[in-house]
Amino acid sequence: MNGTNIFIKYICSIIILIPSYGSFAQNLQRNELSFSGGLMADQVYECRLSYNYNMFPFAGLGMSLGYNKQWHANIVPEGSSTSKDWSSWRISDKDKKVINLFIEPTMTLRTPVVLRLGNCSFHINAEPGCMIRLPFTLISIDYLNSQNQQKKSETKSTMGGRIFFGTFRASAELHVQDVYIAAGYGISDWDMFAGYRNVKVADISLDQFYPRRQVSHSVFVKIGTFL
Repeated sequence: MNGTNIFIKYICSIIILIPSYGSFAQNLQRNELSFSGGLMADQVYECRLSYNYNMFPFAGLGMSLGYNKQWHANIVPEGSSTSKDWSSWRISDKDKKVINLFIEPTMTLRTPVVLRLGNCSFHINAEPGCMIRLPFTLISIDYLNSQNQQKKSETKSTMGGRIFFGTFRASAELHVQDVYIAAGYGISDWDMFAGYRNVKVADISLDQFYPRRQVSHSVFVKIGTFL
């Protein structure tokens, strides 16, 4: 009997909330555009442009187009050549700082107002997603003959390697009318060097030069608006 009473109270509470939810949904700002920038492990900075469609006051779906790049490369793969014409090889200076382009479908989960101060409101936002690396990059390998100082370059594709990576980002948001700013933290299994790992030079895989991380951490700031 006790369980029946709880069930009845639960159904009644839902019925009571339906009108208020409907009123709130009518005022729901469904389209959201944002831009974020952040720092990741391995001396990497990242920028992303995102669009979210808010299906409910607390949840929506989104898509991001992102770009990340090393600002400093402390690892530059190089080695001896197996060819009689060349004595050594080295990844070119223009490609030693690894670059990636990606898209990321996400689910957006946003809390109701946590704190309100005048026209400002604070919310907590969570975004689980999947980063999809776009294997568009071509890299150059420079060969050197140490005897006559001749050089040549060879182009390699980064089409191989892992493409899909799980992500989770959480942030605190300050909303002022239709605009908000946020600061947050991200965690993922993103591999910055995924595209380079399957590249082989003189029978040597570049994979052996780059570290592997089980978890990658990031911090970011974001500015967004409701359209």
